Amino acid sequence: MNDSNNLPVHREQMGSISASVWMNQTEAGEPFYVTTLSRTYRDPDSGEWKDANSFGQRDLLVIALVAQRAALKISELNQADRRGGNGQETASERTQETAEVDAAAVQEQHRSR
Repeated sequence: MNDSNNLPVHREQMGSISASVWMNQTEAGEPFYVTTLSRTYRDPDSGEWKDANSFGQRDLLVIALVAQRAALKISELNQADRRGGNGQETASERTQETAEVDAAAVQEQHRSR
């Protein structure tokens, strides 16, 4: 992804399924957003947490919900970007703070497993 911090601007998660929203920029400097979906699992051999991009049948409805939430967030980000000139915080200014909060939430979830 093209985010300067290489971190998502937003992350939705339900159980082991997550959607990460990434901000990119057009050549003209306009922001646009893309989403990646992943499933977190613990490797049985190493005990390490890993991400996969394959999903089982039971994951599909969760993916639909997580994707819907990500789509709503992207709509909010697009609206905020359009308001960016009137003193509102833009998506790029929110990136670092959101990523730090999201990273802390993921770490806490891994500790509780």
